[in-house]
Amino acid sequence: MTSSPLHLQVSCLPEYYLLLEHLGDSLIQDFKLHNASSLTLRELELGIQLLPEPEDILRITLPSLPGGEFLDRSKIDVPLQLGYERLQKVVEDEQITLLFKIYQKGQIIVDKAINIKLLAYNTVSWSRVQRESYACFITPNHPVISQILKKTSENLKRQGLDCSLEGYQSKPKDLRQRVYQMTEALYRTFADFNISYINPPAGY
Repeated sequence: MTSSPLHLQVSCLPEYYLLLEHLGDSLIQDFKLHNASSLTLRELELGIQLLPEPEDILRITLPSLPGGEFLDRSKIDVPLQLGYERLQKVVEDEQITLLFKIYQKGQIIVDKAINIKLLAYNTVSWSRVQRESYACFITPNHPVISQILKKTSENLKRQGLDCSLEGYQSKPKDLRQRVYQMTEALYRTFADFNISYINPPAGY
């Protein structure tokens, strides 16, 4: 590659995992492109490649960059996420390399490689995102929830009680007793699942 008047500066999160993706965090923390020449550079593109995959995972058209000027995240958004499907498959910490490339007329004129550590999908970083780490355990749309609610309703029915799970929507004469009934049925349901203790995942 010949010497380029473009200077590329990129910084990324040193570690990335599923929870950060869920929060919408971008891998890229800083992006700056400087045209050190006196000429305006046109037909520029930014490509990001996840090695060793052959294709760019992100390709963005960049505006023309006059000589001596900078292009940074205040002028162009570079939203880089790896996708749930990719991150859910990370069961052990692994190193990845992101290759940032600036194209001009389809030819790479400058590039920069950055190593990032992908953490296991069930990693929780209490120190970095404490509140969000607690919230990640709230999964109302998880497919197992419907199974739990169905069995809870069946437990209520076996006891000769109203099998609906109305929460606080109804107003029985003894609301406290009704809440107790639903809570007890839920507890019995969890017991039927034979849940046992396992060592916590990475990050605890």
